[in-house]
Parts: sequence; structure tokens; C-alpha cells
Amino acid sequence: MNISGINGLNAIQPTTPSLGQPAQKSATAAPGVQVQLSNQANWVSQVRSSATQAPELRTDEISRAQQEIAAGTLEGNIDMDAVINALMMEL
Repeated sequence: MNISGINGLNAIQPTTPSLGQPAQKSATAAPGVQVQLSNQANWVSQVRSSATQAPELRTDEISRAQQEIAAGTLEGNIDMDAVINALMMEL
């Protein structure tokens, strides 16, 4: 957006995207006004969309694991490196 005029506040002119930049999503805020989202805003939107599509938590398994941890009976042969690596791949 370019702002020009006395003290730089009189006229607001939309800008066109420069060549070489990836296309950005745009939305109309009001008639004649165009808003373009930054790449970071687009990324946040994608992350939110992915989060809403995540499977539901299995609260029964969570409760079982919490009880086993409290009792000290949770399986001891879990490869925590593999668990952490799998979680990191999901992110």
C-alpha cells in the first residue's frame, strides 16, 4: 500500500506485487480495498487448518498411560528416541 499526499496521509493507493515474489492470498476488506497476506500469515493459516484436521485424542489411552505411570508399570522397553523422532516428523 502506498500512502501519499500532505504529510503522507491523504491518498491511499494499492500496490501491485513485485515480480519474482510468490503469489499471495488476497481478500477484499471493503469495496476497492485489497488486503494481501504475508507468507508468514499464509503459513499460520495452513497450520491452523492442519490442526483442525488432526485426529481426536484417545482419552481412554491417555488415562491408561497415566495410571500405569503412577503405578510404575508402564512398559519400560519403549524406545523414546523413536517416539520423539516420530513426533518431530508429525510437526
